[in-house]
Amino acid sequence: MRAWPEQSPGARAVPARSTSPVAKRRDNSSRQFWSPAAPGDRVRSGPDGGPLTHEVLIEKPLRLFQPWGMNLCLVIVALAVAWLLSGCEKNGAQTAKPLAALAETNAMPIHYYLDHAQPKLRTVKLWLGTQEIDAELAVSVAEISTGMMYRKSMAENEGMLFLFAQPDQRNFYMKNCLVPLSAAYIDPQGAIDQIIDLQPGVEKPVPSRSDQIKYVLEMPQGWFARHDVTSGMVINTSEGPLKNLRGLLP
Repeated sequence: MRAWPEQSPGARAVPARSTSPVAKRRDNSSRQFWSPAAPGDRVRSGPDGGPLTHEVLIEKPLRLFQPWGMNLCLVIVALAVAWLLSGCEKNGAQTAKPLAALAETNAMPIHYYLDHAQPKLRTVKLWLGTQEIDAELAVSVAEISTGMMYRKSMAENEGMLFLFAQPDQRNFYMKNCLVPLSAAYIDPQGAIDQIIDLQPGVEKPVPSRSDQIKYVLEMPQGWFARHDVTSGMVINTSEGPLKNLRGLLP
């Protein structure tokens, strides 16, 4: 607290200044407040030697925790938190992309075939010329994808007939197959378009030359040549013409 110089000898005391709000004066430039003097405070003298007033000048410190000050602090804290959160989100996004790419790289490939020989499928009688064949019907995704995989033998007049819903180019291969095979690519009318040989374990597909293949018949390798079955011959079944049989997959 800062006080004015001590009054001159013989100065008479004056009543203390009123404490009402009107009597107080504020100096905004210096942030000083006039306040009534307390007993024992020193006062300064006027020109006639008498007391000028019985007041003291009190400096009051700036109140940091006034409402406006608290609001300012809250705004600063909020901005700092928002900045930190934005930084965390950015870093998270940057690290998420490599992880996603790694997950895609390490993802197991999707296989529709079984990891073992499938049980014997439903059979139908086929006739090619004078030859009668007991053919299993592969219709579902798993049945077509697995085919003759892991089978260890195929009898002379046994085969597997693959049924498709729509004609298209076909590509057959011999992944996980142990028995040498020959395959006939057949058009929607049930006529043989092309005959190919397939070697055990060869994973490179053998494409059909036509994109109008709706059926494929697998037989023991060399069967078509041994029984004089050639391209152009039409297949009939115990359920009517082959063209009446329809698969599920395109």
